Amino acid sequence: CERIQKTPMPFGYLAQQRIFMLLWLVTYPLAIADEYRWASIAVCAVVSFIMLKVDNIGIEIEHPFGTGRHDLPLEAICITIEKNLLEILRRAESRELRPVPLSGLPPSERHHRDRADGRSSTLSASLSEEVER
Repeated sequence: CERIQKTPMPFGYLAQQRIFMLLWLVTYPLAIADEYRWASIAVCAVVSFIMLKVDNIGIEIEHPFGTGRHDLPLEAICITIEKNLLEILRRAESRELRPVPLSGLPPSERHHRDRADGRSSTLSASLSEEVER
């Protein structure tokens, strides 16, 4: 998250976008004045409002990490991930890390995956069993 947060938007991109939008908003009334007459003021106000709000949404999206009400709830996401991982570990410990059933494997592969005491040599087998449930 820090890497994404600290990566700035290229200044040239932002400057070009804002200059284009400013020029467009200034020249737009000239383009519609003949057709809409006095209503062009209201039309330009509404269109300008929409364009500036879209720009504001872009600014908000550039910085999704923070504590504002429109930012991602990273604290809640991290707590949920931690609870899920602790539950997986609790379930794995309660089964004493029993291996995944090897009945579908040929005997030669069963020999390589079993230790002398009959348990799987890796935690990943037990965790993959947990994920399948």
